[in-house]
Amino acid sequence: MAEIRDKHGNTIHRGDHVYTKIRGGRHEGEVEKIVMTQAEAEEEDVKNPPKVLFHDQRGKRVAHNPETLEKGRYHGAKKAKACGMSDLGHIVAGSVTISSYPTESADTWIHMASCGSLTSIMEESLSATDLDKPLTNPVWGGLNPVRFWKAINSALPVPLKKNSVTGWQDKMQARLVELGQKHPMFAVQGYLDDDDEAILSGERTDATADLRSNRMNEVEVAVVSNVKYLLDVDYFSQDGPSEGRQTERSLTSNESV
Repeated sequence: MAEIRDKHGNTIHRGDHVYTKIRGGRHEGEVEKIVMTQAEAEEEDVKNPPKVLFHDQRGKRVAHNPETLEKGRYHGAKKAKACGMSDLGHIVAGSVTISSYPTESADTWIHMASCGSLTSIMEESLSATDLDKPLTNPVWGGLNPVRFWKAINSALPVPLKKNSVTGWQDKMQARLVELGQKHPMFAVQGYLDDDDEAILSGERTDATADLRSNRMNEVEVAVVSNVKYLLDVDYFSQDGPSEGRQTERSLTSNESV
């Protein structure tokens, strides 16, 4: 496939974080698919390929010309705590390597773009084609940090322990130095640079947080489904992500760090 480049000439791949500023606003998210042919465009109901498809920070599926996009994060995203599921996957996998998670305020909110995108991105690199797939219908929404990590722990054979944000950051930095590029958070190290008491969560507003109990239950089910799938393919490991079922030491056979 021909290389697709953003407005600065950087190559765009599936799973990359991209953004565009349009009419005073922005669209931002992880690349879900790059449409190259007219047949693909008709199937995806978009026009004039190539097009880059992703779910933006509001959960809306958008299609943009690659030359209108910028690879990386919008400069305001760190403050806004916009967090796509691929970022969450790196952070959860990183937390498994240190057996702990950061405790953030229950009054904040983890915004998630698509709970289905996490595993769809990773499936291509994992050698486990005989497994049941996770939820295929995207579920948009969010959870407060307490419910999010409770859902994560319910799916893990060895639950993660609570840690302060700074304590979690310190352990993660040390593990990152030890594992280098093999570390799950190598690609999202910006989350370790925050000097406040929040890693994933941001302000909860009526516009972004759906507080209906049944809606949050749907998000929890999607999170648990994805974690169980990644456990089945041995992605989560205290030694960092494996290459699928070839891993020799999975979380279930590791002692606590």
